[in-house]
Amino acid sequence: MRSDVARSIALVMLMIVSVQMPMFDNAEEPVELKEEPAIEMVAQNPCQGYDACLGLDAGGYNSRLEVCPGGTGTCPVANLTSYVDYGSGSTTTTFYGYMDGFGSATSGLDDDDVYTMWVPWGYGVNVTISWNSTVTMMYGAIGASGLTSTYGGYDSFGYGASSGVTLSTVGTAVSGTALDIYLDCYSSYCKTSYGYTSDYRMDIETWPSDGGNYGDGTSQFGTGASTWDDGSTYVGMCGQYGGSYCEVGPGTNNGNDQGTKTIASGESFGLFYNHDNYANSESSITASCTSGASWSAARYSGTVSSIDASAVYATSFTGPDVCTVTTTDSLSDGGYEVYWAGLTPAVSGLLSTTLANPSVSTYGVVGTSDAYDVYAVVIPSNSFANITLEWNENADLDLRIYSDSGLVSLIASSAGSSNPEVADLGSTTDTTVYAKVSYFGAYSTDPAAGYRITLNLLPSVFPPCWNQDDGTAPGTGVYDGSGSGDAADVWNSNPMDMTGTTTFSGMLCDDYDEEDWYAITIPAYHGAYVKLTWDQTVFTDDLRLYLYVDRGYTTPSTVASASSSALDGAGVATTNESYLWTGVFYGLWGTPTELLINVDKYSLTSELEFNYTVEYSVYNQSGDYWGGPWDDAGSGTDAGNSSSYVQNPVQLVSMNNTYTGYGHDDLDMYDQYQIFVPPSYSMRVQLDAPDGNDVDLYVKYEASAGAYMSTLESSTGYGDRTSGSCQAMAIRTCTSS
Repeated sequence: MRSDVARSIALVMLMIVSVQMPMFDNAEEPVELKEEPAIEMVAQNPCQGYDACLGLDAGGYNSRLEVCPGGTGTCPVANLTSYVDYGSGSTTTTFYGYMDGFGSATSGLDDDDVYTMWVPWGYGVNVTISWNSTVTMMYGAIGASGLTSTYGGYDSFGYGASSGVTLSTVGTAVSGTALDIYLDCYSSYCKTSYGYTSDYRMDIETWPSDGGNYGDGTSQFGTGASTWDDGSTYVGMCGQYGGSYCEVGPGTNNGNDQGTKTIASGESFGLFYNHDNYANSESSITASCTSGASWSAARYSGTVSSIDASAVYATSFTGPDVCTVTTTDSLSDGGYEVYWAGLTPAVSGLLSTTLANPSVSTYGVVGTSDAYDVYAVVIPSNSFANITLEWNENADLDLRIYSDSGLVSLIASSAGSSNPEVADLGSTTDTTVYAKVSYFGAYSTDPAAGYRITLNLLPSVFPPCWNQDDGTAPGTGVYDGSGSGDAADVWNSNPMDMTGTTTFSGMLCDDYDEEDWYAITIPAYHGAYVKLTWDQTVFTDDLRLYLYVDRGYTTPSTVASASSSALDGAGVATTNESYLWTGVFYGLWGTPTELLINVDKYSLTSELEFNYTVEYSVYNQSGDYWGGPWDDAGSGTDAGNSSSYVQNPVQLVSMNNTYTGYGHDDLDMYDQYQIFVPPSYSMRVQLDAPDGNDVDLYVKYEASAGAYMSTLESSTGYGDRTSGSCQAMAIRTCTSS
């Protein structure tokens, strides 16, 4: 907490400044001299001037460029972390800023102000901006660290905004994250030279937040799907136009469906739905129960937006009752799919996850004005669990776990003086328990404490990919838990360095481990050939291979990929055709570069482990680095190298035969062959290539001498190729990898 003495001194300094300023300038008083300052005001003591009393422009000149107005010096983003207050209730800290509109960096004008702050566990933030004019002085946004404009973020305001506008994180959990406030002068409406005000007031209100919501609110949460009386999970369908949000695909029903749910005495269930982007105009839901309870979403009712969504809560019903739900769709192509889920009582939040992501956390605050919070904790089948509670303030928090929502039957607790507190639930599984976080005032100094509560699952039966040994030589992996573990799941999380290990293996599974990242260092002027192979149980078991480089952006840059849906157990990606890799402009060519290898799941049979092998070779990619052989179809030369015109094709004899040719994805991409097909004859051409290579086959003809060739037949993608035709033709192959 801030010191009252420091604030009193700061306030005196501001009063002295307010007495002196009229002696020096007859201009209109700044806004802060017309307002009575809040006691929480002033970041720097003594105040150094704009912005936020730090004496520097917040965030520099424009677009987060940390150049001071006037073009000289560095004006960093203003960090307010040390000055913003937090308490057991809503707490406001006031700052003042200045901006003078858009202009060149050397003109001395100040167009944008950018502030940042670290939000501790268990809090949310409101920011209210005020100014002394009736026009829209600025645009504004609040969002995750890194904002470069007022577009995006968690909340924003723009044209038409008036003084006193508020930005809020309500609905977004920002605990333990860096938060940016981005303010941008609107046109010339902050220029004093145009008669407008340039200074503004910024009130930052922090408030206790349980699960991202304002204050100590409670809600009911779904605890898992419950079937209809006939055993089905869903009524209706929205998969035709609902994308990944919908679970029921076209053909199951046409969106006109009905189901019944019997609810026993004392039971309570929530009605939830998924919908496509046409549901509001085409579809409806009607629920009616024998008790008289009902709920509906009619066509054009505005119940849903035109953006498809999932797990939307409709209402709840309590037994004893029998409820019938009907879905309709005017075009019979689906709109809603409806399902039931068990409901928790009103609690502060829900902790629920799976063994695929075995840990999940949420945040809250307890203190003198909010003694405890309660969370519903879902423990799935085949899982054991423990719950941890952590906090940073000088306070004593306790953790107790109950089997019932009435908090009567205690099954585990950690209520000593330790931090973190850890409660082990032993063999408790396949149930919902209730975790109570309490503030113990007798041993607490701070009046409130933000905390993080975490559910950690452990398998009672190991799921696929639980024990891994990625990066080992094929056939040598150890899968008893003592292996090297899982390769990185994201590109910037320390990918496993495989430089010098030209063949290695790994494991992926549906849901439990869907991608692995590796890194190899490639010398200057060199390239890489990377091949991925894996075993398929069915033809739809597909992986993808991607090559990337980190160029300092928020996402890595793509070099090459093998991402066809017809890879059939093998794929190859190389640096040969990448302009990013070889172009001098991009700065990679001629420099040792770390190449990122990403093995990614596209579609895998669930509950199975899939082993894969990566092989790579590094070669000098400068100059004429491939020397053939130049002996296509035994001709002793290279077949024609054009994809569009007849150009020196190798002539083939008009008879059944098999030929061998050679290609390269950079230095020999096309080969042309020409054959005459006699009248009344047809022809079938089959092309075979090594596994993992993408070679395309086209059968074309030239309508007149020198004309652009027209395609008669083609076969593209991965795997063997077959085409047929019945005219004189040129046969062209295209090598991609």
